[in-house]
Amino acid sequence: MAHSQHPITSDSPEHASRRDPGSRLMHLLAIVFGLLCFGIVAFSQNSPPPELDEGPTASLGEQPIALESDMLFRMTIRLGDFMESDPNAATMLSSYASNEREQLYLATAVGELDGPEAATELLPVPSLDEPSDERVDDPESGSLNQQFWNDVESFRRLYQFAAQGETGSPIDAGVVSEVEADGLRERHGFYAEVALTASLAEDSPDYKSLRTPGAQFVIVAMLGFLIAFALLAGFVLFIVAIVMISTGRIKRSFVPPVRGGSVFLEVFTLFVAGFLALKLVVGVVARDAPADAEWPSLVSIAMQWGLLAVPFWPLLRGMKMPELAHAIGLHRGKGVLREMGAGVLGYLAGLPIFIGAAILVVILMTIQQMMQGGEPAPPPSNPMFELVGGSSTLMLVLFFLTATIWAPLCEELVFRGALFRHMRGYMPTVVAAIAAGVVFAFMHNYGALLTPPLIALGFNFAMMRSWRGSLIAPMTAHALHNGTLLTLVYLLLQSIG
Repeated sequence: MAHSQHPITSDSPEHASRRDPGSRLMHLLAIVFGLLCFGIVAFSQNSPPPELDEGPTASLGEQPIALESDMLFRMTIRLGDFMESDPNAATMLSSYASNEREQLYLATAVGELDGPEAATELLPVPSLDEPSDERVDDPESGSLNQQFWNDVESFRRLYQFAAQGETGSPIDAGVVSEVEADGLRERHGFYAEVALTASLAEDSPDYKSLRTPGAQFVIVAMLGFLIAFALLAGFVLFIVAIVMISTGRIKRSFVPPVRGGSVFLEVFTLFVAGFLALKLVVGVVARDAPADAEWPSLVSIAMQWGLLAVPFWPLLRGMKMPELAHAIGLHRGKGVLREMGAGVLGYLAGLPIFIGAAILVVILMTIQQMMQGGEPAPPPSNPMFELVGGSSTLMLVLFFLTATIWAPLCEELVFRGALFRHMRGYMPTVVAAIAAGVVFAFMHNYGALLTPPLIALGFNFAMMRSWRGSLIAPMTAHALHNGTLLTLVYLLLQSIG
């Protein structure tokens, strides 16, 4: 493929469309192999995890509690005064209790909303189908753990005592012994403390300390006000952008390539293939690792950073660095600071689309619930809560750097720099932006139900690429979104303990 004798510099305007390097054969191979790898990755990333067999020796007291359920129950207890005004709060919470242990903690949370009587009614009960001789403490035989049911009865006595309306310590009143209370604290931690203080006066220090958020919540509240202001500004900017686009006052700096080139489709295919290889390698090496081992995550992060080399594949296909930089959007546009400012404004203007997509998720969840006969639908799982809430300080730092540096660099170079560029040679801007957004969303492991907001983000980032030509704006918006979301999740988890 012949190229221009005068390569485009990284910061000069692109005056004319040109055909990217590549051939029809490579184009066909990239499509077939790319679709195959993408299909495998999208399916594996968004399929529901298989139900794990807890094994014959698992006891009820050892049942896992999902971090999202734990977070929501704790938040309800900490912010009960704010949530008890919602009549549907208890119903919503019930969808987060998938086993007996979570049901016990659900009862504790609902007790803060609707009173100790409601907590008593929601406490789990043994199944009538279970033979009574299996309710013994015999882990080796795999029978149910009687200790758990003893704890449930202790919770029941505590809430029945609180329901009598008398204030005072249940230990002093003989409802539970000191030894029994210590056992509850050891096995159920925060929730045991809440139940043990349910009968105390509301102005007592022990009662209030468990039912007020931590100091980080003040920061969360302040960020919440800033986000609310950003949403308001976003709706105004969205309307302004629509008007300016319709009147031709916003000019698109990006010029699509002539059809026929394949090199940037090859970049996407190599990235997806590399990502698939990463998942397979990490899955194999971590197969026998302990559940709490962090080194598989370290291996995964290191391999992810290695994928940053993929967008430079066109250099091996004959492109010069200045030409590649301009084609893929890795240039300073109209100035770094100006492009970053455009990224902030573009992100705010795209928030209404993001909010609309989030509302769509709620509608889909409602439809799912209706199809299940009105039963509360299992909430979609968000891996971000697991990553932030269940990681060490080192892993938190690495994950934050990956989300705010690697993702804006690598994902923007691949999805908006390469894939969107290639698609624009074959389809209009909006169609290409939506298509690239769909691919971007399904490459993540948030589950199919949570893809609409990710599609909205991908669409917004692609429109910024079309507007500015440079990737600085979408990179800035991407980093802003990830950094804000991670900070909020971390502070919220810290504030509720």
